[in-house]
Amino acid sequence: MAKTIIVGNALTLRGSGLGEQIDGHDTVVRINAYRTRGHEVDVGSRCHVWVLGLWLNMVANIEETCGGNIWAWAGGGPVIHRKGWREFLDKVEPEQWQVQHHNWDTLGLATYDELHACGIADNGQLWPSTGLVAVLLVHKLLDDIRPDIVGFGPRDKQVDGHYYDPREGVFGRMHNWEAERHFLNRWEQQGLLRRLDE
Repeated sequence: MAKTIIVGNALTLRGSGLGEQIDGHDTVVRINAYRTRGHEVDVGSRCHVWVLGLWLNMVANIEETCGGNIWAWAGGGPVIHRKGWREFLDKVEPEQWQVQHHNWDTLGLATYDELHACGIADNGQLWPSTGLVAVLLVHKLLDDIRPDIVGFGPRDKQVDGHYYDPREGVFGRMHNWEAERHFLNRWEQQGLLRRLDE
């Protein structure tokens, strides 16, 4: 088993029964407005790293989490000035959370160029999803060259909706989901990650 698992929020997790397997990892990485309460059987309950995209409103439930590291991701501009970020930080208990700010400088120009070539990033018109950024940050910042991923949808088609909100059309339209699916498939074929929910 990989030391690290990155848990996406895709509808494919609903009814998966993977909660115990997810929580069995040393490091559990969760994304944006994840929910565990009431979904533990499918998604587990542990969280060590919480990756947030800062163009979102801060809607994730801090009280559900156990504390750990927050990796705050912003594609450009000063993170600290993002709408809602100050209010969010006021709710974070400093003794529980270590906040790190990340942007393209963390990921590096080569990564941006690769994502641009794949149609995932396009000079402010398209952004990588926070889930994909979480995968990239785990490779960059954690000592796990082949993390597990779950809740990123199937290899062969795009699935809309979240496990906690199955309505269609809730995924962001600033992302090229098809390109991201192919990117993750390629990384899986290269042995850089492993999907658990297929």
